[in-house]
Amino acid sequence: MSSSIKSFHVAFVLIAVLVLSLSWMPNVYSTEWSAEKRTLSFLTDVVMLDLASYNVELLHHNVSYPVEYGGIMEEEISLELKTNGSQIRVIACFRNKTLAFCLISVREGSPVYTKAPPTNIVDSAKSILEKYQTYSESSRLQEIKGTLDQIDKVKETTVTSGNVKLQVSNSGRRVSFNWEYTYDSVEVSGPTMVFFDGALYNFVDIWNIFTVGNTAIKVSEKEAINIAKETAKNFSWTVDGVEINDFVILEDPVQTKMSMQAREPLTLYPHWRVNVYLDTVYPGGVSSIAVGVWADTGEVRYCQELSLGGRLSAEETQSATIVPLPHDSTGQTNLYQTVILIAVILVLTMVIVSIKKRHK
Repeated sequence: MSSSIKSFHVAFVLIAVLVLSLSWMPNVYSTEWSAEKRTLSFLTDVVMLDLASYNVELLHHNVSYPVEYGGIMEEEISLELKTNGSQIRVIACFRNKTLAFCLISVREGSPVYTKAPPTNIVDSAKSILEKYQTYSESSRLQEIKGTLDQIDKVKETTVTSGNVKLQVSNSGRRVSFNWEYTYDSVEVSGPTMVFFDGALYNFVDIWNIFTVGNTAIKVSEKEAINIAKETAKNFSWTVDGVEINDFVILEDPVQTKMSMQAREPLTLYPHWRVNVYLDTVYPGGVSSIAVGVWADTGEVRYCQELSLGGRLSAEETQSATIVPLPHDSTGQTNLYQTVILIAVILVLTMVIVSIKKRHK
């Protein structure tokens, strides 16, 4: 065998090794597929969608580590399900690999199920809760399920069972079930189920990763209002580089709300939100000031101006669903492909130079 042919054989082997090594590179989609599998499991095991009938397309998968949730991993995944006569868009969010919410939007036709859901939405809600309890392996849902036993048809109502309260609303095509836990008169949000045209549209269980630190309310509503007003007197905000600190706070009205909020990572404590109102609308469209006060310590959590446009307060921002910036999951793969291409070019160049030397 000539030296030229041998050189080409060596080059071929080297190139093959380099190309095969691309498949051995770390899989940058490993987390993405894990989140997709969890979402598909919820859709099949809880919602009972017949995914075998659908073409499932992964649209995006975002990962972030929100500070307000103690830096745990938050994943948001979006899927599109298509089949003849049915199209569904699914958005799911997981915190610490635990489902926070799943939005199921029917874009065309009707969902295809492995088993038709009950025609009675109350029975459908019971079925979903039972399957979700198995899916989440959570024992805390048992009492929640008990509230549904107190109603037999969908109507505007509020029922309680132990420390759980269920509020049912019905606007015709849209029916919602909202649960709350009550601890010493402090309410903590529980799961929420929303049905649209009889099909599950939204399932939310945002607080399922949290624990309750304490429920001791040592600061009364009146004391929280006094703390808020004193804090607001020394507050200021800036509009176009100008500090606004000369304003008048009205004695009334004052709006208060008690809720449980996260102070330590993933631990909830009682919290007063107090809105004090101003005598007029000030620069920036500011008409009120929101002050957050911890009900067990009296410490001020935040103080923030509120505009007429309904700007979110710090408390509302924390409770809102976080949508991270899009993550380019192809960047690492593209880098590997570039490295392989450069290596192939270098090997071929070496072979060509070697052949030219031998023919001289």
